[in-house]
Amino acid sequence: MSDVLVLCYHAMSRDWGAGFSATPDRLEAQIGSLLERGYEGATFSDAVNRPLAERTLAVTFDDSYRSVIELAAPVLARLGVPGTVFVIKICRILKRAAQRRRPSRTSGAISSGTRSKPASA
Repeated sequence: MSDVLVLCYHAMSRDWGAGFSATPDRLEAQIGSLLERGYEGATFSDAVNRPLAERTLAVTFDDSYRSVIELAAPVLARLGVPGTVFVIKICRILKRAAQRRRPSRTSGAISSGTRSKPASA
């Protein structure tokens, strides 16, 4: 049986003090600590449906804020951890833009989210 951990984030910011915002340094420290403890990164879909590691980590972002691409994606790429972004239906344009702008070394998934957050494809 696998140990699956899902970290859920919203916005990323270097200086915005909102409770749902995290800094890139904090994101890197949190994920880095889990990697040091033996967790391996996976997309949300893989973590939930077919975790390949004994300790699986999925990093998700709600609401598709631009800061995810600008600030979180480089951190995830450095750490070699994929991310999953849940995009609300009104933001389909952002989804397409994010797919075009995603750094080539970054893997992950972008899913259309709903109130119940279905598993990503």
